[in-house]
Amino acid sequence: MYLLFLLIPVLFNTTSNAQNVSNDSVTDSSFVKKEKPQLVSREKGFFNNTQVGIGVRMGLPVITISTVNGYQFSRHISLGLGIGYIRMHYPLWSWRHLFSLGKVEKSKTAATVNQINIFIEQRFSLGDQKVSPFLFYDLGYSFCIPPADHELTKEEKSEYLSTDYHYDTLVKTSYTAGVYFAPGVGLRVLLHQNISLNFSLQLYIAMYSINSTYRNNGYENYVPGGIKMNLYPVFNVGIGF
Repeated sequence: MYLLFLLIPVLFNTTSNAQNVSNDSVTDSSFVKKEKPQLVSREKGFFNNTQVGIGVRMGLPVITISTVNGYQFSRHISLGLGIGYIRMHYPLWSWRHLFSLGKVEKSKTAATVNQINIFIEQRFSLGDQKVSPFLFYDLGYSFCIPPADHELTKEEKSEYLSTDYHYDTLVKTSYTAGVYFAPGVGLRVLLHQNISLNFSLQLYIAMYSINSTYRNNGYENYVPGGIKMNLYPVFNVGIGF
């Protein structure tokens, strides 16, 4: 009996130590898996989006560079003012009438024209996660960079001339750009809360005119062209801050 009373404290201490070890193993931070905080876009503030793009018009490449500065009102809406550069191609002339064939022909060659764009851009983000789609549009005006006149080469003149041609000899063309609207859809990949990589596809709906100068018996006749519309897609890659 006396031996039993001696063993009781020993058993009690053993049980208590076992419980402490069990509790420590549960609460030990080394056994708790720490979750990495999820990367989300910032809520509001000033931003910059700069991008380069490549498209196609008349089977020839279109090259664009643009930058937009503005304000992000929330994680889903932003508005900014942008400036851009476009290098593209316009036809040397829009049409000619051949009496013998009784039809209208379009030019087979084109002139390179450089433009400066001033525009506003509004963007709608469809999420605030690391990878999120977005919708946007650009609305602006294009200015042709002087010289806007294109002097025709011998090959270009030979394409234009015909014994059945309706007008005089075309010697040069000039180009006037105008209002354009470019809606698009894209994908934003967050590299940091304030840095993102952007991919987008835009459809440019642009107005322009071709003005022609003809020569007949040493005299030149300038004929302003009518307003025309062209459509061309552009794929952009950019970075946002």
